Formats: sequence, structure tokens, C-alpha cells
Amino acid sequence: MTATRLACALALLAPAHAFADREVGGHDLSLRLDVETHRIEATDRLRLTGRGAAVVLRLAAPLAIESATCGGAPAPFESALGGWRVSLPEGEAEVELEVRYSGVLHQDASGTRFSREAIGGQIDATIGPEGVFLSPGGGWYPSTAGPGLARFRVEVRMPAGFEAVSEGRRVEREPGRVVHETEIPLDGVHVVAGPWTVVERAHGAVALAAYVLEEDRDLAEPYLDDVARYLELYEGLLGPY
Repeated sequence: MTATRLACALALLAPAHAFADREVGGHDLSLRLDVETHRIEATDRLRLTGRGAAVVLRLAAPLAIESATCGGAPAPFESALGGWRVSLPEGEAEVELEVRYSGVLHQDASGTRFSREAIGGQIDATIGPEGVFLSPGGGWYPSTAGPGLARFRVEVRMPAGFEAVSEGRRVEREPGRVVHETEIPLDGVHVVAGPWTVVERAHGAVALAAYVLEEDRDLAEPYLDDVARYLELYEGLLGPY
């Protein structure tokens, strides 16, 4: 019997509930970025709902899961077609799964041209001395095949002189570390980082910030002026931000 036929036979014999969907309700991500080696070391604490005895997590091919725990106990895992299959306790409607993973993410961005016409050639996950760009499509954090929404907390640790931004509200910032949290569920999250200067100001109750290269610092204030103007425009049309 070939490996393909054996896999199909085992799938037919497995109980249906073993493959029931598990949905991700939240991600608590902690990343450490090494821009010189293009390496990411990360932990994701996923809040999972559903009744399945396992979940298949999608992760970019250069990345590998190193350990998984659920409720403080080791969770068996194995590489599966298109991702990683992690066993979970049966019968628990909500569990927290902690996954540690790492690997190298690097794409040559020298010829990248950002435009709608060239969107197919754009990068989706790269780490380097010139900067970091991690998009949901790059598979840099574990996800399931479902189209569900989740809340995110993202902690980024990075080299001195780097700053990072992500979706949501910035709740902590210190040299080499920043934390963002989303208040509403999203279908994905980005992390963008670089050797930037941060210029900030308050506009009423809204905190504004421009992240620019030092040689472009003169652009920061005009950018912030424009953001404040557009906030006033759209708040007049749509209500408070």
C-alpha cells in the first residue's frame, strides 16, 4: 500500500470529532528579531475554541515548531501537509496552546517595486539590517485554515536603534522593545520595523506618531499635520476616532 493510500485509509478510520474545527480567538505573540542572521524566535499563546482533538497550524516553511504545551502539559506535535498537527485535550471547549517556534525569514527586496501593477512580486516576510516586514500572508505566526477573526497582542524585541509598529494600540515602549494590542478582532497582523526616528504629538485624545529615517526627519512634522487634518475631516463625517 502506498503512503498516500495509507494516509487516506487512516483518515477514513479516524473519528470525525478528531478533525473538528478549532478556531483561534486570540494570539499573544512574543518575538525576538535578529536582523543580522535574519532569524525570528517566537512564542504564540493561542486561545482556541471548539471540540477538536487536534489543530493544524499553518506556518511558513522556513519556520519550525520547537515545543508545544496545552494547560501546562506537553502537546504532541508533528509536521503535517501544509503545516503542523498539534494534539489537544478532547472535550474542552476552550484551551490555551503555547507554541514556541523559530527560523530564518529572508527575501531579497533589492528589486521590489511597490505598486498595484507589481503586487505579485512584493515581499511578504523578511528580516534584515535594512528593516523588517512581516505580513499575515508570510506565515510568520501560527494560524488555522479558517477565515476567522482574532485579537492580537504583539511584543517585539529587536536590536538597539530599531523601532517596530503593528496594528492596534501601542501599550508599552522602551529601547529595544514594544508591545501593541488590538481592541477589535482582526483577520491578520503585520510587524514592520527599522532603524527609525519616532516623532510624536497628541491631537486631542489621539496619539500621533511618525516613524522616519533620520535623514527624513524633516518630513515627520508635515506628515503629522496631514494626519491631524484628516482626523478632523473624517471625525466630522463619521464621528470620533
